[in-house]
Amino acid sequence: MRVDLLDRFAALVGAADTPVPLFDAALAYSAALQDGDVWPGAAALRAELEEAALEHCADARGELAVAEGVLEFLALQGFLGDQAHYEQVENSLMDRVLERRRGLPISLSVLAMELAGRCGIKLEGIAFPGHFLVGLQLESDDPHVWDPFFGGVRVGPEQLARIYSA
Repeated sequence: MRVDLLDRFAALVGAADTPVPLFDAALAYSAALQDGDVWPGAAALRAELEEAALEHCADARGELAVAEGVLEFLALQGFLGDQAHYEQVENSLMDRVLERRRGLPISLSVLAMELAGRCGIKLEGIAFPGHFLVGLQLESDDPHVWDPFFGGVRVGPEQLARIYSA
């Protein structure tokens, strides 16, 4: 593991009271774990996805519509959870998630959060027992929750209860 890459990761994460650019930190951590041997197409695909997500959500009105648009976009782009090979390390390395379009719940959620931010809204990560989800809390509504691992499906109270008890 290269120390210079870990130093870059530490610089991105910063002090405890500052916001962490999760996507950039995930890419830096991937680079550190792979001794700098990252997928060469990661930066270009990131830029392409950000631009395409903006275009896909251009007509969406309101935070809820944008959130739905981002999760729909990810599914249309083929980003899903790797159920068949869940334990593979590539599922947690952000550059490899971009390359393979397969990942863990947390890596796909970080990608969804990044694209949502580029589209002007803030999706929150939800560390649910045994799973990771994204959500949006609107002032006059119950929270809205999605699961990027399963194609960005909306998760209601019944599904949350099943995930919780599994």
